[in-house]
Amino acid sequence: MNMMLPFKWVSLLAVAGMAPLQAARGQQIAPREPLKQIVMPMEATFRAGPGSKQDEGRGVVVAVENSDVCRVQFKSWTLPDGVRVVISSGQTGESAALTARDLDHWSGFSPLFNGDFLLVEIDDGGTGLSSQIELSAVVSIGAPRNSSLPSYKGICGADDRVRQTAAAVARQWNGPAAQSGLCTSSLIMTGEHFISAGHCGPMEAGSLVEFDPPDSTSEGSVVVAPPEKQFPIDIDSVRRDSDWIQDANGTIMSFGEGDDALAYRVYPNSLGQTPGMARGTYMPIHYTYSHQSDTALLKWGNGVSVPKPSVTNRTMKVVNGFFDGVTRHGSGNCLYSAYSVDQTGGDSGGPVVDLSVGGRAVAVVSYSDKSTCEAAGAYALANASFQIIIQDLFGGPAGNRFVDWRSDPAGLSDFVGSIWNPSPSFGNIDEGLFGGTVYVAPGNYTVTDGVLDSRCTIVAPFGPVTLTH
Repeated sequence: MNMMLPFKWVSLLAVAGMAPLQAARGQQIAPREPLKQIVMPMEATFRAGPGSKQDEGRGVVVAVENSDVCRVQFKSWTLPDGVRVVISSGQTGESAALTARDLDHWSGFSPLFNGDFLLVEIDDGGTGLSSQIELSAVVSIGAPRNSSLPSYKGICGADDRVRQTAAAVARQWNGPAAQSGLCTSSLIMTGEHFISAGHCGPMEAGSLVEFDPPDSTSEGSVVVAPPEKQFPIDIDSVRRDSDWIQDANGTIMSFGEGDDALAYRVYPNSLGQTPGMARGTYMPIHYTYSHQSDTALLKWGNGVSVPKPSVTNRTMKVVNGFFDGVTRHGSGNCLYSAYSVDQTGGDSGGPVVDLSVGGRAVAVVSYSDKSTCEAAGAYALANASFQIIIQDLFGGPAGNRFVDWRSDPAGLSDFVGSIWNPSPSFGNIDEGLFGGTVYVAPGNYTVTDGVLDSRCTIVAPFGPVTLTH
């Protein structure tokens, strides 16, 4: 017996949100894009199972007038095994069924849903067990309407970015709603870890990544992907190194030591899938930093559309161009890709791909110069900070190995066996690997001098692997 009725009604009226931030002409700005948000406190408790009364209600309808996107926050939950809370959009009918463990992973938030009202219900799965949910807030998210968007832009004449979904690149929500902004991130070959730009943080409880963001409305209001394309970020896993000093408008006052690195792990989606399972691919990354001026590049990001909102606003777009060489910033003399390619707020953290090294990402989008579109920069994966936080995320440099023929098609590896340049074959995988993990990309491999009976775990997160000795 599924207990899903009756409902209580909670109606909340939205109020004015934040004004868009502006940067002065000619100043370098961090292209992280904020949205308007309203967080409305609320109280609603409902139960199911023995002892609950019909008039107590076993569900709630949460309405936020004129909201583009909303989600609920739970204060507490008692959901035995087999019992789930089901959150549904009253506009689209899309839903997510979450267990108690799922709510822990989501830091007590629901996924994002389109529309201005949600149905929140308890489904006891026929168990008849007692359960209870207590809601604490509803978060409404929207975009400024009928107005130009913030001036986080570096556009070289006409905007050449093209709407295109990237299977391994996601829209990154840096917090539970919009105050923390939107950025871009890339799934790497573990199938559950991402890299982005450090200035997008600090990451907050309720942050997530979202694949395949749909077209926005004609006014530029964000439309979110279905819940199964959203993955909550494991806040405890976040590794970040960002030394920048910015003013209230996002203008970079000082690069500090110059680092701008971010890496983290995500939990499975509402269907129990990891991103690797759901997407079937990842972004190959490259350690070596040797590209020269006029080397071809591709760059993905979820930047705003300019000069006015449109259906491409804050959606995934790609642009091609050429590197202008390298530049260095901060007291740490950190490496940045230099280029004159269109980008705007929301592109931060997106992968910059060097086509001369097999189409691997070599940097993440960091900053723009608003006045001319020149002097844009992306923080290089070759910087020591990125290597350190990645290694720390995986338990140190000796704890894991990465094997991937696709990431080294031309024998370019100069850092064999690392996440930066995975080896095209199994080598001495037993060295220093006790208790570690070998991540293997799909393909056929020849085992050379490796010993496969060492105490380690071999994981193939993206598909079948054939080993031949």
